[in-house]
Amino acid sequence: MRLTAREIEILEFIKKHPMISQEELARHFGITRSSVAVHISNLMKKGAIMGKGYVVNEQVSIVVIGRVFLEINIYGLGHAAQIDLRYAGFALESCKALKGLGLHLKVVSMVGNDDLALDLVEELQSREADIAYLVRHSDKRSSRIVRVDGRIAYEEGFDLGDYEETISQKEWVAVNCHWLLIEPVFIDFAAHKWMDRDQERLPYMCTSLMVDSADQIPESISRFSVAVLGVRDALEVEKCAGLLLERMGQGYALVSDGDTCLLYIDNGSMLEFPLLPSQKFNPEKTLPYLLGGMVYGLSSGYNARQAIRMAVGSACGNN
Repeated sequence: MRLTAREIEILEFIKKHPMISQEELARHFGITRSSVAVHISNLMKKGAIMGKGYVVNEQVSIVVIGRVFLEINIYGLGHAAQIDLRYAGFALESCKALKGLGLHLKVVSMVGNDDLALDLVEELQSREADIAYLVRHSDKRSSRIVRVDGRIAYEEGFDLGDYEETISQKEWVAVNCHWLLIEPVFIDFAAHKWMDRDQERLPYMCTSLMVDSADQIPESISRFSVAVLGVRDALEVEKCAGLLLERMGQGYALVSDGDTCLLYIDNGSMLEFPLLPSQKFNPEKTLPYLLGGMVYGLSSGYNARQAIRMAVGSACGNN
């Protein structure tokens, strides 16, 4: 959750005077001690300060809302078929993209009541994710998806209602972070759920999605601060960027086919980022790395162009 202007003032003062009392803070800012107590309580709830002596927490917190599942890929037919298994899902891929960057990662997701759940939890932990907000469904098995030649043929696990209930149960942690990464299938739900919230008191909501054309971009993207779009048709890149420019206002967006061009939105302006031959990437495979690099750059205080350079570098390194 973003800090209010007063909370920022108090936090900056506490950084310089960590042992200051609430009475002294009240005198310095010309407010009552009870008001200071409320601000301190809110700063602690938001994770900006910890414990006695007002130890300032400088670590950026990120919450990832997304699915985790076992993916079974089948290519070919009969005895000549190739069958591959991997642990996948937006939550796993996002944590992998952000691993090792000094960020505090928390995951809101769901697993089932089976042995696969233990494997999925272990995979998340190996990516340095906090799994305290992972829900274990008592009556269903963990999700499994079967793809045949790249297309989903079978799916077992949870429906959108199950996930939406989990998100609602863990709403507090979702809205009390700095950056909130949301899987595309939950974009509309999240946007409508927090539509009436003060935008300034929400975290920076971020997402990434693959589209064929501009008409596949959800209207609810207007609630998001960061959007990363992979576009399959190079001719649609400019149309998609134009629509995001219209809908996102002061947000940041990156739109690319990974080969011919990359356009980005920076607080109401559309700009181009030329892709060198060494910077080509496959957006189908690397969207989580594009989003992760973008979020890391922006959360570290870099401007949009520098953040995009990080995002492209991350994507190229994981083609």
